[in-house]
Amino acid sequence: MRDGIRAYNWRTEGDTRLSANFKVREFKCGEETVTFISMPLVEALQKLRDAAGRSVNITSGYRNRAQNTKAGGSGDSLHLYGAAADLYVSGMSARETGKLLDRLFPASCIGVYETSGHVHFHLQPTRSRYVVDRNGKSRYVSGF
Repeated sequence: MRDGIRAYNWRTEGDTRLSANFKVREFKCGEETVTFISMPLVEALQKLRDAAGRSVNITSGYRNRAQNTKAGGSGDSLHLYGAAADLYVSGMSARETGKLLDRLFPASCIGVYETSGHVHFHLQPTRSRYVVDRNGKSRYVSGF
């Protein structure tokens, strides 16, 4: 899952187009200069954008270790490598987005966060689906 990861300086390369609808700056971590980005993830997000016909907004892409800890991410989070994204699709609920991702990427990890309305997504060889409910409790589900 760490193949195809590239490092960018978002200060000088922030407007670099990674795909038709995504730029480097959308994946950056706070004011950290270096941003790691998985190109397979970008390709998947572009496929989501094309299928939805709406903008895909990344709320968290690459995270350095400090930011990952602050966000409550696991110690081996794929955000640390720029291979995961938290996102929402304009005009779609988190569940609707989860359903669309599920259809497009059967072998992936998709997490729906009911309170914040965002979806966690990363590519992986196996299927994993979970929901974090309004009380902060996480449970695995078969689908959305």
